[in-house]
Amino acid sequence: MKRNVVLLIIAIVAIVVVILMGNIILIGDKLMNLHVYVGYAFYLVLLGLLFWLVVLPLLRIMNAPSTPALHVKNLPTEKDELYKYGLLIARNSRHIENAADRRNHQKALLRKLENGNENTTLLAEIITEEINHRMKLIDASIRERALSILIITALSQNGRFDFITSIIINFRLIHEIVRLSGFRPTYAQLVRLYFEVLLASFITDLSEGFLEEIDFSAILNSVNIPAVLLRSAMDGGLSALMTMRIGYVTKSYIRKGTARITSRKENEKLRKEARREAIRMSVKAFPALAKEGFTQIKNSSFKAVGGFFRNLF
Repeated sequence: MKRNVVLLIIAIVAIVVVILMGNIILIGDKLMNLHVYVGYAFYLVLLGLLFWLVVLPLLRIMNAPSTPALHVKNLPTEKDELYKYGLLIARNSRHIENAADRRNHQKALLRKLENGNENTTLLAEIITEEINHRMKLIDASIRERALSILIITALSQNGRFDFITSIIINFRLIHEIVRLSGFRPTYAQLVRLYFEVLLASFITDLSEGFLEEIDFSAILNSVNIPAVLLRSAMDGGLSALMTMRIGYVTKSYIRKGTARITSRKENEKLRKEARREAIRMSVKAFPALAKEGFTQIKNSSFKAVGGFFRNLF
């Protein structure tokens, strides 16, 4: 399965390169006419950005441990198993980026687990607090990335740029969720997620029936979006909705874990549960996010674009 993920990465990169090849060659030729080294530098910068923004995050995801079911309702009931579960979570605390702060957090969490080792209830409370904190960080990340893609799609007026932006932001969102949780979905789930990212970048028909539950007209009218931006605002809203869906599916996979996947039938059941949960959470969270995004577009476009680039890099 790991080989399949690598092949999928290669396929996605190839598709993106083919789509952009015409413009890239055109720009490269013009720069070559200025000076040959300017053209070479242009191509090297593009390759570097592609590796940094897409390939490197995917490789980090593949090397992360698979999740044991990061959900407070799935905690082990036996004291020894609960303690081992807590140790596993503590050792995978990549949600703290600063190395020194991460070590301090791990030491503090391990100390709490050691002190509560003889009390099953206390152990469960310590682990529950840690899981809930990470889930809040994930929710905030999904919202932030979705808001960014809504704003930049609404303002860009360029379908090709929107396509590349959508791929990069959604790939980095999956990477961010894995980092914040400390764990990754299964390789099969990752393949499915990456495929959905690519598909969602091509079309907005990935909604599977839940778009009609969103009253876009009411949201747009409430913030008085200029008529010239109405079409782009709708595109931005749909792109944000797809990003939220991908983020919540990833979160749901991590919450449910791999222990339940004992057969193909069980795997399919888990997948459907994750998709239903993602649709429900996206529909619930989208109206407030869309209203905030459209308000930012109306009031401060430069600030909105600045926020996008912070999330992209």
